[in-house]
Amino acid sequence: MILEQLIPCVVDLNLKLLPELEWKQHGTCSGLPADAYFKEALRTMLSFPRMDRGTPKVIMASIGGEVDLQDLRKAYHKQVGIKATKEGVLEEITSCWEKRRDNGKVGQQIDCPAFVMKGFRNNVCRKGKCRKTVKVTKLGECDFRP
Repeated sequence: MILEQLIPCVVDLNLKLLPELEWKQHGTCSGLPADAYFKEALRTMLSFPRMDRGTPKVIMASIGGEVDLQDLRKAYHKQVGIKATKEGVLEEITSCWEKRRDNGKVGQQIDCPAFVMKGFRNNVCRKGKCRKTVKVTKLGECDFRP
């Protein structure tokens, strides 16, 4: 499977369920049928510059190292959630987008709302202590090895 080749550290997951899980977690609230949701997600991703597909240069420059969280937040035009493992490895960045009322498609990027910023998708502060940096692994690496 192509996904296993791209991201070998997820081989233990049942990858056949990935589209279903993605749909349940993100697509169902879109109001679009599943096929339209995935087409719209792909259209949005492809709208980013070809070289980075929305990944800021500060992340690309930090692969195999660490990135300062202030610099990472500045790289996005809007407020995003940053999720890291307990070991401080960057796991996910959640960007938020408006849903166009006229056709249900993805509109402009917006600041992520409070429920995202206070939830598990923005966990770089734990027990009142905030990380200053996160580690950035190469695609397919499961742990950070300096």
